[in-house]
Amino acid sequence: MPDYPQNQPHFSPEEIQLAQEICREPDTAGPNLIKRARLLLLLAADASRYSQAYARELGIDARTVQKWRQRWMTETFTLGGIRQKRPLFYGEGLPYTDITDLSGMLIVIEGTDGVGRSTQIERLSTWLEVEGHGVINTGWTRSPLVGRAIDSARRGNTLNPLTLSLLYASDFADRLENQIIPALKGGFIVLADRYMYTAFARHAVRGVDPQWMREIFGFALTPNLVFYLDVDVQALIPRAMQSEKGLNYWESGMDLNYSESLYESFVEYQTRILAEFDKMKAEFEFITIDASRSTDEVYLALQAAIRKYLPPSNRLALAEGIVR
Repeated sequence: MPDYPQNQPHFSPEEIQLAQEICREPDTAGPNLIKRARLLLLLAADASRYSQAYARELGIDARTVQKWRQRWMTETFTLGGIRQKRPLFYGEGLPYTDITDLSGMLIVIEGTDGVGRSTQIERLSTWLEVEGHGVINTGWTRSPLVGRAIDSARRGNTLNPLTLSLLYASDFADRLENQIIPALKGGFIVLADRYMYTAFARHAVRGVDPQWMREIFGFALTPNLVFYLDVDVQALIPRAMQSEKGLNYWESGMDLNYSESLYESFVEYQTRILAEFDKMKAEFEFITIDASRSTDEVYLALQAAIRKYLPPSNRLALAEGIVR
């Protein structure tokens, strides 16, 4: 008896081509998707080999290899379906909200303070609108329901980390229900300046249980794409120092009493925040963009990556209708 499954997944030429594209351009895909693409190519080349061999070549656990082999066999699960995934709830979701008809795209731009998220979102919004897509932007603590309450609490530094995390979750839930989901149902591209990952990083540094935070944000949608603007502390310091607002209390983690020096506290706090984001790269399949480069270079990298996932624009559809 062979020590591998009798039934093997079958892959179409289109799936194989997509896997090859992902492996050739790893900067446009998350690490887990790259591993699955490599696995697909190995299985397509010789499906009779034992899972342990695949695991050794991929550098991952054999159970992971077996899981994806089974999914491809039994669920007709496609690599393209992973790459162009539709938003789903991260956890339990909002029980009274139907998300079966979300025709838009949710694109998240993540990164720590001062890394240039807002600048990139502004430029991407203009580009996407010129391309004929409807675009809305949403950002952290912009909820009309609790945004002002969060600002007030931060100014007074009167709330403990658990209470503050619940306020952030309330802000997020309000924007999700009243801004993000309606826009996605309307076919808009939603550009989110930060997402739940910011809460995970900030509150982990402040001692809040990471698993508890993930359960609290179980109502969130999983985005279509998450771009993480990656930068080290040494590259971040001059940007923060040269910005109009400079170093501030919260972005320096002064509430954590690392140091009486704003500068030293900033370095320590941001080092820990960046470490938390690093832990999440694989878990949430971030597409990492090197943000130590110039603003133009970062924008072009984001633009090139997003272009591969874009649906046809309304302008293109209208033009095709006129031609016909």
